[in-house]
Amino acid sequence: MKKFDPSRPIKVAIADDHALFRQGVRTALSVRKDIEMIAEADNGMQLLNLLKHIEPDVILLDIQMPIMDGITTLPEIRKLYPEVKVIILSMHNDHSMISKLMEVGANSYLTKNSDSETIYQAIKTCFGNHAYQLAISSTKSMLGHTFGAAGAIEAAIAVLSIVHGIIPPTINLDHPDPACDLDVVPNRGRPAKLNYVMSNSFGFGGINACVILGKVRE
Repeated sequence: MKKFDPSRPIKVAIADDHALFRQGVRTALSVRKDIEMIAEADNGMQLLNLLKHIEPDVILLDIQMPIMDGITTLPEIRKLYPEVKVIILSMHNDHSMISKLMEVGANSYLTKNSDSETIYQAIKTCFGNHAYQLAISSTKSMLGHTFGAAGAIEAAIAVLSIVHGIIPPTINLDHPDPACDLDVVPNRGRPAKLNYVMSNSFGFGGINACVILGKVRE
């Protein structure tokens, strides 16, 4: 996975068929020292061709474009460049469309009447939200509280998760807290290629420990 260097600006590309809108976004973001506009495209096909030669951190992607629209372009970006963050732009605040695009892999959604500060904050938040790339599960949902053995059992499960390539579920999660929008692997395990797993043990009386386990590199 490509690691982002926080000492350099966030590289942004935009795909939108309205040249004046692109110019407005470029002008507004040019005053931000931590943002660098590196490319513009007026349709999805042109953007995909540009991505063969550039490496943006964030893409601002319009939905409605000629030749190749954002709805068609987004799955291609996700397949070819999974680490790039994508912020969808649209003239309309269509909740069903927003849900569909989020399911396909959009990281955020903005209407085109958003001001420059909103666009700037979306770029910053979108790129910094690494928590949403993590899978977080609770094995105690299956085992109950094993007191002094809890940490050892959880560490063993973490190792087995790496060996067998599966994330254990958080079972019996029928009514998740709406304030928690993280991926807690509800009710069903998930296959995944795991290189590292963090095991967190939070015991009674403030006896807490975190252990990071990983594959041995040959």
